[in-house]
Amino acid sequence: MQYCNIDKDGARPLFEILIYKESGLEELYLGGNLLRDDGIIMVLKGASIAQKNLKLLSIPDNQF
Repeated sequence: MQYCNIDKDGARPLFEILIYKESGLEELYLGGNLLRDDGIIMVLKGASIAQKNLKLLSIPDNQF
Protein backbone atom coordinates (compact mmCIF):
# COMPACT_ATOMS: atom_id res chain seq x y z
CA MET A 1 0.00 0.00 0.00
CA GLN A 2 2.86 2.34 -0.81
CA TYR A 3 2.21 5.69 -2.46
CA CYS A 4 -1.60 5.27 -2.33
CA ASN A 5 -2.33 8.74 -0.87
CA ILE A 6 -3.57 7.22 2.40
CA ASP A 7 -4.09 10.03 4.88
CA LYS A 8 -4.97 10.15 8.58
CA ASP A 9 -8.59 9.22 7.78
CA GLY A 10 -7.33 5.98 6.25
CA ALA A 11 -5.47 5.11 9.43
CA ARG A 12 -8.61 3.93 11.25
CA PRO A 13 -9.38 1.13 8.75
CA LEU A 14 -5.71 0.09 8.88
CA PHE A 15 -5.95 0.00 12.68
CA GLU A 16 -9.04 -2.21 12.45
CA ILE A 17 -7.28 -4.62 10.09
CA LEU A 18 -4.24 -4.78 12.34
CA ILE A 19 -6.21 -5.57 15.50
CA TYR A 20 -8.49 -8.12 13.83
CA LYS A 21 -7.75 -11.36 15.61
CA GLU A 22 -8.15 -13.54 12.51
CA SER A 23 -5.97 -11.35 10.29
CA GLY A 24 -3.10 -13.15 8.63
CA LEU A 25 -1.34 -9.90 7.79
CA GLU A 26 2.39 -10.33 8.34
CA GLU A 27 3.88 -7.42 6.39
CA LEU A 28 2.56 -3.92 5.79
CA TYR A 29 4.35 -1.39 3.62
CA LEU A 30 2.90 2.12 3.97
CA GLY A 31 5.75 4.23 2.59
CA GLY A 32 5.01 7.43 0.70
CA ASN A 33 1.57 8.14 2.11
CA LEU A 34 0.18 11.12 4.03
CA LEU A 35 -0.56 9.57 7.42
CA ARG A 36 1.20 12.34 9.37
CA ASP A 37 1.42 12.24 13.18
CA ASP A 38 -2.17 11.26 14.01
CA GLY A 39 -2.35 8.53 11.40
CA ILE A 40 1.02 7.03 12.29
CA ILE A 41 0.07 6.96 15.98
CA MET A 42 -3.12 5.04 15.17
CA VAL A 43 -1.28 2.57 12.91
CA LEU A 44 1.40 2.02 15.56
CA LYS A 45 -1.27 1.39 18.21
CA GLY A 46 -2.78 -1.26 15.97
CA ALA A 47 0.65 -2.75 15.29
CA SER A 48 1.37 -2.99 19.02
CA ILE A 49 -1.84 -4.99 19.51
CA ALA A 50 -1.09 -7.20 16.47
CA GLN A 51 2.47 -7.98 17.42
CA LYS A 52 1.89 -11.74 17.24
CA ASN A 53 1.12 -11.73 13.53
CA LEU A 54 2.78 -8.60 12.18
CA LYS A 55 6.43 -9.19 11.40
CA LEU A 56 7.23 -6.11 9.33
CA LEU A 57 5.83 -2.59 9.29
CA SER A 58 7.39 -0.07 6.92
CA ILE A 59 6.28 3.57 7.33
CA PRO A 60 8.89 5.86 5.72
CA ASP A 61 7.97 9.16 4.06
CA ASN A 62 4.63 9.74 5.78
CA GLN A 63 5.22 13.32 6.90
CA PHE A 64 5.37 12.58 10.63
